[in-house]
Amino acid sequence: GLHSLVIGALGFIFCLLVAVDPLASTCNFQRVCFLTLVSFGTALLVEYIGASMLFALQEQLDGTQRLLDTYTSGVGTLDRTSGCFTSVSEKLAKTLGCEGLVGVRLDAFVDEGDRVKLQPLTEEAEIAELHAVVVTFHRMPRFGPEPHSTFV
Repeated sequence: GLHSLVIGALGFIFCLLVAVDPLASTCNFQRVCFLTLVSFGTALLVEYIGASMLFALQEQLDGTQRLLDTYTSGVGTLDRTSGCFTSVSEKLAKTLGCEGLVGVRLDAFVDEGDRVKLQPLTEEAEIAELHAVVVTFHRMPRFGPEPHSTFV
């Protein structure tokens, strides 16, 4: 990655500077080259491990998303303080019948009488209390362009 390239370039420059320095000994040149190689190798190893972990995490997230989309009507995440969607799966958007749901409040899809049931989802909570919550919607046809659901 970029870090490895920067470390390698700086090490190469240091090696050149030591090589052209008339006061530098051969021992100093060897030490600088050795430290450059060790630093470059360490940076490559750390970047490889980080990239491998990120790739594995992405595969796990993709698998979880496919599983949830297969066995549910879609998945979304909410900002607990605003009650707005921060992410929405394609299947949830299709279920609710509209696109561009990020930033839209969940209660826009809930019957007026059921909005009180949403309060525990959007009240401020301690970090230890944060956890996944399953919300069930039943799409209720209604006159007008906006989709509408009843919270159960």
